[in-house]
Amino acid sequence: MNHPLGWGRAIAIVLLTLAAGHSLAHPAFERYIPIGESPGLSGSGTYIGRIREAEEADYTLVVQGEDRSRRTIRVVPSTDVWVDRSRRRRTNTAGGFEDCRPGRRVEVLLRGDSDEAQWVKVEGR
Repeated sequence: MNHPLGWGRAIAIVLLTLAAGHSLAHPAFERYIPIGESPGLSGSGTYIGRIREAEEADYTLVVQGEDRSRRTIRVVPSTDVWVDRSRRRRTNTAGGFEDCRPGRRVEVLLRGDSDEAQWVKVEGR
């Protein structure tokens, strides 16, 4: 039986649709992934460390990385903040800058080469 597009094209369309669906769905599920466990991101595309300072006046975090480096990170209104409660075997929740307290472990995905956070996962207490 022949497919109207031809089997090669039909298979290519299905594969492209699945690939596009996966890439679009990943950010939606990122909030549920614990700190340091994001496939393909954690440790190479993200910055993981402990919050040393949280300045509410200008919404910046000073984070000391696991490699002892320090970065100042801006949290902007479009930044997603999630509270990682996986250590207590609870579902992660949406949070805000007020959850970013000194001493807490954090993972940050930066926007390109900027100091602006796309998302922040902060350890829950």
